[in-house]
Amino acid sequence: MVTTTDMKLAYECEDDAANTTVTDSFASNDGTSSSNTSNLNTTGKNNDGFEMAGTYEIDSGVAQGGGAFSISLWFTWDGVDSYNTLMGNGNSGSSAAFFVLMRNSNDKVELIVYDGGSGQIESTYSESITVGDNAFHHLVLTYDGSTTWGMYVDGTAVTLADSTGSYGGSASNVKFGRSATYPILDGKIDEIYWYDRVLSSGDVSDLYNSGSGKFFPFSVSITVTPSTLTLTTSQPNDDIAILASPLNLGSELSVAVP
Repeated sequence: MVTTTDMKLAYECEDDAANTTVTDSFASNDGTSSSNTSNLNTTGKNNDGFEMAGTYEIDSGVAQGGGAFSISLWFTWDGVDSYNTLMGNGNSGSSAAFFVLMRNSNDKVELIVYDGGSGQIESTYSESITVGDNAFHHLVLTYDGSTTWGMYVDGTAVTLADSTGSYGGSASNVKFGRSATYPILDGKIDEIYWYDRVLSSGDVSDLYNSGSGKFFPFSVSITVTPSTLTLTTSQPNDDIAILASPLNLGSELSVAVP
């Protein structure tokens, strides 16, 4: 089950105000949108989200060094313009940088990585998972801090044509919906989670949640299957409430009140 361990930020993209603050619901890494969030606010994957509309972007204010990281987000894309950007930093060919782009030649997601001068990766995946349909899709990008990159699309670990390339880190802030080089996304973004670790396949599956998504703050499910469950209160006036849906009591349940 995915947790907040090594989480850097969580943008729920619920902001709808006459200011440019994109609230970090986990830490203090608030982002900045290129216009008041009231201009971006729209129906998202869960409640509200941001419509980038080929016009707006979100600057996280945070650079990504050379260490391990993972970024998870939900997005839509109309499949029209090529090289629309989901996220990225730096300038291609002139600094260390990574970009996640949309390619209308195959309606897929593409990863580009630079090491500070020459291109290291320019790769899409072999699976037939297309995303240019204006529906919400889930993306997770991972990097192990060494040379290995990974990508999940709609909960599936896709096979990148090239997934090995050095990235020494960048002083440029990571942006969502835009990079310093490529065009702004013509689509929506929602539920952005950034970790300083590589998410496991189980973490990704939990975030994807069979296409329903899992939203911050994460709920925790606890399943107890005892043969006998006894609840005891120390005060006669205490209330004991059992809340569950569904509630299956196949075994004995007793409540002891003094």
